[in-house]
Amino acid sequence: MGRRFRNAMVNFKSEEDLEVYLKKFTEEIPKLMPEIKQMTICRASKDSLLHFVTYESEEEQNLATERFIKWRESITEEFQDAMALEGDIIAEWEN
Repeated sequence: MGRRFRNAMVNFKSEEDLEVYLKKFTEEIPKLMPEIKQMTICRASKDSLLHFVTYESEEEQNLATERFIKWRESITEEFQDAMALEGDIIAEWEN
């Protein structure tokens, strides 16, 4: 297996919950999940974030995701709903 991706769309109960979560996320996740090869976070709406994350392997993705789930359970900001997709990266390019 080659490189992997995980994308997540997260809708929060409020804009305030999103802001608090984003601050914690950007401060804590880089140290907690060193396996992340690349991450982009987009604000999809005032109370929604879209995450794009890549990893070098499925093993690294699984290790990082397991730690993320534990981290997520430790914070109090509320999601309204969330959806994640993951799989193999089959093509990439940059201009």
